[in-house]
Amino acid sequence: MKYIVFILFTVMTNAAAQLMLKQGMMSLGPISFEGVNPLVKLLQIVFSPWVFLGLCTFVISMAS
Repeated sequence: MKYIVFILFTVMTNAAAQLMLKQGMMSLGPISFEGVNPLVKLLQIVFSPWVFLGLCTFVISMAS
């Protein structure tokens, strides 16, 4: 029974992380790297609220 709780927690946090990442990327819309430093654009994407929250949730999921 103890392992089922851990498995369910991992699956649920992973699913939540994917939904957050999807919401974050859809809210950003089309991404163009023309005329912009790719590193700056990548940092803007990573630190947008939904994407950052999704990545943090993925870390929690993988750590469990």
